[in-house]
Amino acid sequence: GFVKFLVENGPIINIEKIQFTAIGSKAPYNTLLSDSGIEKGFTLQKIIPYDFNTFGDIKKIKIIPRIVIFENEPPLLCPDQSITIENIQECE
Repeated sequence: GFVKFLVENGPIINIEKIQFTAIGSKAPYNTLLSDSGIEKGFTLQKIIPYDFNTFGDIKKIKIIPRIVIFENEPPLLCPDQSITIENIQECE
């Protein structure tokens, strides 16, 4: 299976990468998404492979941006600006 989502960045800071977490009924699935940078004011759509047999039905999804605070430093997690989605419906 897969998870498809659309996320929009605000006008203040670029997002370098997105960390994607799905809380499954069997186990959590965490991944740092490649090619997930979003410029200020832009939108990103991603399709994430998801193994329902391994992780189970999705109970919650959390999308956490990683941003650069200081130049030449690695991107830091920004959990205060994360998006949490519950009651996820299966698409037919």
